Amino acid sequence: MSEFDTLFYRDSYCREFTSRVKSCQPYRKNYAVELEETAFYPEGGGQPGDTGTLNGKPVSDTRKIEGRIMHVLSEPMEEGTEVHGVLDWENRLDHMVMHSAEHMVSGLIHKTFGYDNVGFHMGEDAVIIDFNGPMDWDACMKIEAMANTLVRRNLMIRADIPSEEELRDMDYRSKKELSGEVRIVTVPEADVCACCGTHLRSTGEIGYIKLISLANHKNGVRIEMLAGKRAEEYMRMIMDQNMRISHLLSAKMNETAAAAEKLQNSYYETRQKLRIASEAAMRRSITAMKDNEPLVIAFAENADHDALRYFANAIIEEKGALTAAALCEDDGAIRYVIVSHASALRPLIKDLNKQLKGRGGGSDELVQGMFACKRSEAEAALYEVLGAKESA
Repeated sequence: MSEFDTLFYRDSYCREFTSRVKSCQPYRKNYAVELEETAFYPEGGGQPGDTGTLNGKPVSDTRKIEGRIMHVLSEPMEEGTEVHGVLDWENRLDHMVMHSAEHMVSGLIHKTFGYDNVGFHMGEDAVIIDFNGPMDWDACMKIEAMANTLVRRNLMIRADIPSEEELRDMDYRSKKELSGEVRIVTVPEADVCACCGTHLRSTGEIGYIKLISLANHKNGVRIEMLAGKRAEEYMRMIMDQNMRISHLLSAKMNETAAAAEKLQNSYYETRQKLRIASEAAMRRSITAMKDNEPLVIAFAENADHDALRYFANAIIEEKGALTAAALCEDDGAIRYVIVSHASALRPLIKDLNKQLKGRGGGSDELVQGMFACKRSEAEAALYEVLGAKESA
């Protein structure tokens, strides 16, 4: 019998069927059940295996093991038993939607740019497709628009097994050299590709295709894609997020980006003003300090780690301190930068972080991080660990 004469190829929309158990064997703390006939598609080519039930018993996965289609169950089934199989149809339909959409996107990218699909994985969150050439986001959006135009035209999707002579004359995509029977999936105006997966009857059943991310990957790009119900849910989430942002910024839905940019600019301006004020306060504090102290512990307001590094280094260079700890209270925690010309700080900071529930590190000359403690606790621990006898 031809490999492509299996029930899930003859009728990819078959949801229920009757068959008999051909064999059953232990498999990874479960059991692998082989049937005489099945509508369950086994994992392969980036498409997950089907789930569902056999005589009401859950099938957690379907795999090809040593060339045989095996249904993974938690308990055995006796050989010869008649079984009624029921697919998890929502799961299978999702796979067919995503796989059909992937053909369209991969085929259009191949036609437009000449790139090959060199990796395909249908994950729980999205379909991941790798291509062996560069693209930018504008190009992705053009491909998405082309794909959705073909979705709306509701073109028929075909799966054929051409003869060897017909195959030699065909121009089709394939990740590897093929021999024997080859199943060719055709999406008109988008793709002709060798494929063993399950697909929809027409592009209109996809509903909608959405490309959601683009990243450089090896010598090409990696694209994340959603389609059908997943794409609808994603766009609904985006709409909900934009509506909430619109309310928070008191901006119209189509003006949230401009409002966010305005808020960001205002934030940076305020941050710069605070930095200037903080540095001025640091300068006043340094002026009032004694010279040549073994340890100086100084607090600043509204200071990030960059400002604290400036503060600690200035205390060392201008006042001759051997060790300077610059700190800033931050929402119940203490941000710190410690600089020393007298003590190796790297081993000491491990003890301080442990004692003050902190995190951070650095070199023997400079360490930085956060302590989860009160101001008084930080000061006391620093004096104890760094060996100071009195406050600066």
